[in-house]
Amino acid sequence: MSSSANPPAPASGNDFSSLRTEIVESEKARIDLLKYKLVAIAALGAAGLGLGSGSDPSHAGGHPLYVLCIIPLACLYVDLLCWHNTLRILVIAKFLKGRNDPYENFVAQLGKGSFDMEDWALHCSTIAISAALGIWGLVELGKVLRALIRTGAPMRAGLLTTGLVFFVTGALGVFLSLFMESRYRRRETELRVRADDTIADNKGA
Repeated sequence: MSSSANPPAPASGNDFSSLRTEIVESEKARIDLLKYKLVAIAALGAAGLGLGSGSDPSHAGGHPLYVLCIIPLACLYVDLLCWHNTLRILVIAKFLKGRNDPYENFVAQLGKGSFDMEDWALHCSTIAISAALGIWGLVELGKVLRALIRTGAPMRAGLLTTGLVFFVTGALGVFLSLFMESRYRRRETELRVRADDTIADNKGA
């Protein structure tokens, strides 16, 4: 029988140690990305609102309020990187579980969702910020419509444009966040199933 048909030899302790190190580094990277997300939100928010500039944010440097529209995109970018790291951790954890790693077997007994709170903070923060931006847009549009209904005054192009841009950006941010989260969950489920099938095949070999 050729060597290619033989099941893979169990990994050595050093290999397990290196995989453990990779999990720790990936988790550290996730935490750093969450920090960068908060920093990006704060920096873009301060720039868009003109905090500390002592001037009207709607006139300083053109339309800096529109800088706020970058926040959902920045959040989505960080979310994708965090989800990528989560999948990397999942694959390594499944590999270690297939090698009867005591800790991974213990975590598997706890059930899926034991460490989901960080994912909630990651995902819900993006949706909340996008929704807030969209609601702001609706409020601006409401001001224009109320002025038109009550006084018959022509619509202010600035308020109308700001309202539309904020509403569309916020709605798009919520939609993309939900869409990408669903894709991530589907990919996670696929990896779990394929990893469990591979583990079962290796044990039966």
